[in-house]
Formats: sequence, structure tokens, C-alpha cells
Amino acid sequence: MSNGPSSSGSSRPPPRGILKRNYPGSPASGATPKPDRSLATDRCQLCPRPFFPHIELRRRVIHHPLTHHFCELPVRCSACNERGAGGGPIRDHIQRAHQGRAKSQTSLKLRLDDSETKRKKYQARLTEAVKERNEAKEQLTKATKENARLKAKTEEQEKYIDEQAEKLRQAKGAGIVKEEPGIVAVRPVIIKEEPVEDPRIAKYQAEIATLKQDRSHLNKIVSDQAIQIHKLEKLVPVIQIDD
Repeated sequence: MSNGPSSSGSSRPPPRGILKRNYPGSPASGATPKPDRSLATDRCQLCPRPFFPHIELRRRVIHHPLTHHFCELPVRCSACNERGAGGGPIRDHIQRAHQGRAKSQTSLKLRLDDSETKRKKYQARLTEAVKERNEAKEQLTKATKENARLKAKTEEQEKYIDEQAEKLRQAKGAGIVKEEPGIVAVRPVIIKEEPVEDPRIAKYQAEIATLKQDRSHLNKIVSDQAIQIHKLEKLVPVIQIDD
């Protein structure tokens, strides 16, 4: 039995879906494929193009890339590998299952849109966290300045008390302070009172501790958001999708 049609053309072409290795015109035969219109057993259901099963099936030529229609029966959908008949059936399948476009492009665009939405969401959260951190730093600066002012005022009061006590001791040693006879002199005892700490200092110190803790928490949030955005940017490549 011959593997293909003879020179006289009396033999029939091989059945669809079966490609003989030495069939004339196939790439496996070593010869340059040249379509022979005498072998065209059908026409494309989407256009008047003649259809050659032994060439189209071997090359897997996509004749209509927008609808992923192969000029061959049966065929597989290039988007989901769904097997079906060419022409109208596969076209209906693509319109029904993929809305007329490749599943890979559709899913890719959906993934990119989702990633872009997440990136914008995290970017907004990051901006808000940075704003909160800056406000906390500003409040911390104000509280630190106020605490320093109160501390300086307290030290000034302590210094004034020490100076007054020293002046009193010097005046008594110089005889400026006299003791009348018959009166038991009572040596004045100068008690250095501890300065009463302004209650606002404790309040501001507590606020400073809280602000430091908040700042540390915000710094961690900012760092985590930056890492998350970096990961998202790596997952969102710049891809041009041709409709």
C-alpha cells in the first residue's frame, strides 16, 4: 500500500487527523510543502480559503487568530484546550466561553487589574501611615521642647532656693544676724525643700513614651507596606495587551 497519492492522483489523501510521515507535501517528507488544490477536500467555514488537512494539521496554522479557529476538524481551542469542531462550533465556543478573546489574555488582564488595585490600595495606606508618622514626630518634637522648658524652669527654682540658703548662712556667720541676751538663740535650720515637680512634666513624659511607641509602630507599618509594595511591583510587569 502506498503512503500517499501516486503521481496519477488516483489514491485518496489520508484521513483527517492522521498524517503519514512520507506523505508528499508534508514537512516530514523533506520536501517543501506546496499546496495542491486537487487535495483541497473542504473550505474554511469562516472564509472561502481552500483547506488542506495534511498541511494545516501538521503546522497547526492559526488561520483566524482573533477567533482561534483552525482550518481543520476536529480542533482544540488554543485558550483552554477544549476539543471541538472547527468553524461555527469552535467560534461559538470561543464567543461563549471567552467572550471572543483568548482566555490567557483575559486572565492576564484581570490579574494585572487586580494587582494594580491592590498596589493603589497599599500605596494609599502607606501614604496615610507616613502622614500619621509625620504628625506623631511633630507632636513628639513639641512635647520634647515643652518638657525641656519645664525642666529648665525647675532647675532655676532649685538654684534660687540654694542661693537664698547660702546667703542666710553667710549673713549669720558675719554677725549680721544678732542674738539678744537672755534669749536662747535658736539656730535657724534651713531646710532645703525638694522642688515639687510640675505635674505637667509627668504628663508630657507619658505622652512622649506613647508617641515613641506609636512612632515605632508606624515605622513598622511603613516598612511592611514598603516591602508589600515592592513585592506587588515585581508581580505587575509592564505588559502590552493587544485587543
